[in-house]
Amino acid sequence: MSIFKVIGWTDYSNKKYADCDFCYSIYYAVADELYDKKYIFDGSAHQNAKWGCPVLNNGMKLCLSMRGWGGLMAEVVNRDGSNYDYMDFYMDIPQEIYEGDKKDKSKKLAFPKPRVDKSQISSNLSRRKVDTLKVAGVTLCEIEKGGITAAVSTNYYFGNKKTEDLIEFFYFEGEQAKYILTEIVSVSKFETFKDFMESDIAKKTEYASIPLAKAQADFVKRYKYNPEPLKDVMAFEFKKFTE
Repeated sequence: MSIFKVIGWTDYSNKKYADCDFCYSIYYAVADELYDKKYIFDGSAHQNAKWGCPVLNNGMKLCLSMRGWGGLMAEVVNRDGSNYDYMDFYMDIPQEIYEGDKKDKSKKLAFPKPRVDKSQISSNLSRRKVDTLKVAGVTLCEIEKGGITAAVSTNYYFGNKKTEDLIEFFYFEGEQAKYILTEIVSVSKFETFKDFMESDIAKKTEYASIPLAKAQADFVKRYKYNPEPLKDVMAFEFKKFTE
């Protein structure tokens, strides 16, 4: 069960609620709400209807592109065995869904109402930043077991992260995203990647048993858009987040 949940619906441009950064935990919390409530509407309604944008219990709203919403809606409807793609819900919904609504009252389309239950906003979630980090499957598995694990990034990307921030670990099995929400419990800084590799915290990461040259090559590839990826390295310890 997701830690995040939808607590209401509002206007896409409502400035009272900041926009969420994308993470799978929030994305699938919205998908579950759409499926449970049988809401079906297109990307145009998501951006233009007064009720089109979901608000989460961290006090933020999820704003997607019209195509992004179309993809989410297709994924939700496909849970019942359909085979739609994002273009089917980009600016409209499929004709057969309209027709089903007209012919069968049990298939009548439902839409959210423009209101938010602010009493459900979690102060514990609303004070924490959320970001994502792609990791190896073994790293995610260690977190699922309840252990503390570590990962390394660069100051260029993760320099603003601090303890108690939330980081969603994810990786892919084929096209299926696997993810888990974690909490930062410690932050360590190193002048170089080599310094990191010589530290105790490196033994808790996916680079634990990898030779330095191979580890450096992988890290440079992972952070290829960083001008100097092997400098100003940061290592973080994480544990599974539970509210």
